[in-house]
Amino acid sequence: MDRITRPPGRAQDFVAARGFDRSGDHTVLLDRDGRGRLFLELATDADHPRSDPEAAYENLFSTLEPGASIRFLQLFWPDDEPRARFIRQTGGWPESESEFLATMKRDLTGDLSAAPLPYLRRTVLEIVLAGGEMTEWVAGAIEILRANGMKARLLEPAEVQELAGWVFNPVLD
Repeated sequence: MDRITRPPGRAQDFVAARGFDRSGDHTVLLDRDGRGRLFLELATDADHPRSDPEAAYENLFSTLEPGASIRFLQLFWPDDEPRARFIRQTGGWPESESEFLATMKRDLTGDLSAAPLPYLRRTVLEIVLAGGEMTEWVAGAIEILRANGMKARLLEPAEVQELAGWVFNPVLD
């Protein structure tokens, strides 16, 4: 049996992009060959009664059109929001007459501000379009993922640019 082989995806295609364009209802990143790329952020839906990522991916792969390809990106992304929210809440705490409690509050917020950022794991699915319109396929793919307990949302152009910056120039301080 002859096997079709393709070279693995290259970061150069992602970096040497031509910018963004419209493909149906979606804004796509055009790679250096003019093919459109969409990016979906995926997460498990904790409120879904039967979350099954394995079935979701299996069903998704079975619907791929010839010539389309996908790549999963597992990223560790800085997530300062929970810490920032807590620090904002401490600003609403009543002032204490106790020097000990005032010092504890000041030290707590200072230590939190100086601590390294916590990281959040993000899963991004990169879809390389097989030419033409894939609006229907993308809408169907999102529904397949949702039916199997996954959340999926398309990244906006600014988020794709932020993603590219993080993938190729992470700051892990």
